[in-house]
Amino acid sequence: MTPLHRLNDTDPHAPDSKTLEDYVNAIKEVASLYSVGQIIDLYTESGLNPNFAPCAKRCFHDGSDGLNDLLHPNANGHEEIADYIIRAIT
Repeated sequence: MTPLHRLNDTDPHAPDSKTLEDYVNAIKEVASLYSVGQIIDLYTESGLNPNFAPCAKRCFHDGSDGLNDLLHPNANGHEEIADYIIRAIT
């Protein structure tokens, strides 16, 4: 399973200057190398992206509960993840 998008996830991070997308691609490459039949691709296919304001408001914590890191999904976000996974595996 690939990770969800994060706020500003296209910015490279030290020490290796890799982006989150680089890690997603590595996950897919290793899965292919080991003949993993299916990848649950939350990064590319779930539609959950906190960099897109409507999605951020609908699916990520808004600070009302003290958490507003635009990384952790709220209840709506978890429901969308579950729905995506169900669609992907059926």
